[in-house]
Amino acid sequence: MAGFRGVYPALITPMTAGGELNEAALREVIEFNIQAGVHGFWVAGGTGESVLLEDEENMRIAEIASDQSRGRIENIMHVGAATTARAVKLAEHARTRRQVRG
Repeated sequence: MAGFRGVYPALITPMTAGGELNEAALREVIEFNIQAGVHGFWVAGGTGESVLLEDEENMRIAEIASDQSRGRIENIMHVGAATTARAVKLAEHARTRRQVRG
């Protein structure tokens, strides 16, 4: 595994007024930052509300980050959790996404 170089901001998780993941806004944030020159993202960490999200939401965020990045940058997926089983589940999902480290 190569070392990290450059700027890897913690990616926020935009939510709708109803408390659901705002996928369009997340894609806009990702694209804006890529165009600004970031080298990657820290995805779904504390800044990204990971402790407040369901596993499916965390996994969807990884999918969106991977899809929107399209190999142009690297994403590091936060997979820390209160239980080992949950952390393993998130890590296994992150591993399936291209350009996502878990």
